[in-house]
Amino acid sequence: MYFSGMSVRRIADSFEQEEIEVSHMRIYRWIEKYSNLTSVFLNGKTPRVGTWFRADEAWIKINGKKCYLFASMDDDTRYWLASDITDTKFQHNADNLLRLTKLQAGKNPRNFITDGLPAYMKSSKRVFGKKTTHVRHIHIAGDMHNNKMERLDGTIRDREKVFRGLKKMDTPGYGRVESTL
Repeated sequence: MYFSGMSVRRIADSFEQEEIEVSHMRIYRWIEKYSNLTSVFLNGKTPRVGTWFRADEAWIKINGKKCYLFASMDDDTRYWLASDITDTKFQHNADNLLRLTKLQAGKNPRNFITDGLPAYMKSSKRVFGKKTTHVRHIHIAGDMHNNKMERLDGTIRDREKVFRGLKKMDTPGYGRVESTL
């Protein structure tokens, strides 16, 4: 229920309708506990990913402050590979995000798809090297676009609306988000 967008108070209300008494804080602690267990289990595992990766950025609120969440994912599986939070978009150096992406995937991508943000172009060459083709398209329609990544951004925004912004970096369900703040 939580991961489909319900608040912890609504979940507690749902349990109450089934005559199960549980506080919203208890539900939050369960989510926190099992999110941490999942993170520990997944840390160190190398996912089976393809050779095309995507990256994009979206603004989110953390403790009332506008920040930018830079994230990468595998094109085939839509597996979220890495994330990085910063307080700026245009002066951001995407090297950290791409290093984390490479580390998580266990390899460089053959193709790397992004929007037109210059940080990706510079960082792609530095981190992935010359064998990776950086596909950089700004438009929404056509043969190459970043719609899959934009969809992931939409999911993140939908989730953030339920929270009315994140209160801290390691909010359950987001895992430990790397930060360069």
